[in-house]
Amino acid sequence: MAFYGKFNKKIIDNAIQPYNLIIDKKIRLFLSIIIDAYAWKVYMPKNKNKEIMFPLLGAIVNVQAYKYNGYLYRQWNGVKVIRNTEDHFVLFMYKTKVAETEKTSWMYREPVIWFMPKNENFNALIMLKKRHNYIYINLASNPIYEDNTIKFIDFDLDIKCYPNKPFTVVDRDEFLTNSVKYQYPDEVKKMVYEALETVVEKEKTNQYFFKNKLVNYYIDIIKNDNSLPYNFREKTKNSRAK
Repeated sequence: MAFYGKFNKKIIDNAIQPYNLIIDKKIRLFLSIIIDAYAWKVYMPKNKNKEIMFPLLGAIVNVQAYKYNGYLYRQWNGVKVIRNTEDHFVLFMYKTKVAETEKTSWMYREPVIWFMPKNENFNALIMLKKRHNYIYINLASNPIYEDNTIKFIDFDLDIKCYPNKPFTVVDRDEFLTNSVKYQYPDEVKKMVYEALETVVEKEKTNQYFFKNKLVNYYIDIIKNDNSLPYNFREKTKNSRAK
C-alpha cells in the first residue's frame, strides 16, 4: 500500500483547498491510510488472493550446499534474486564470495547466472565469459528457502558443458564413495541417474539453460538492473539460440 503514499498528500491537499481547512498531522495520517486501503482495493483486486513469493526479486540471499548427512560444506554469500517463480529460482552472482568448510574461500571473478529449478534434481551455473557460456551443473535435491537462504543437498555428480569441449560427467568417484559413506538409499541413486538423463536430453534438444536465447534474455534483465555493464555482450538481443 505504501506504493500509493506519494500521491496521498496531493489528494488530501486538493480535497481541503476549497474550504481553507487546516488538518492535524494525525488526521492527515489517518486519511492517508484510508486512501492507501482504497487504492489497494480498487487497483489491485487480482492480487488480493495471490500469495507473495519469497525471496522477492532483487533480494540478496545466501545459498548453502549440504552433503546427504546434513553437513554444510559450501556457502555462497550475497547472491541476487532476478527471478522467482513456481518453477525455479534464477540468481545472479558477480564477485561473489564462496566460503568452503574444508578448503580456502574464494570468489567468482566472472558473472554467473544460476538456474535452480524447484522441481528437478539439478541446478546449473552459467559462467558468462566475454563471448561464451560455460555451464556447470550440479545434480542435487530440490532447493528450499528459509532464513534468507536457499539450501540444497549436493549429490556429488556434476556435468561440464564448455565451448569446444565434450559434454562431460565429472566426480563419478566421489559419487560412488559418498553413496557408500552416507548410505544413499536406492531411491536416491535412481533419482540422481534419472536427473542425469534429463540433463543429457535437455542438452541434446537445446532446452532451458542450454539455450542461448534464454540466457541472453536474463543477461538483458541483469544489464537493465545495472548489475552488468550495458556494453556486456552488446548483441545479446539480436543473437540467435544455438
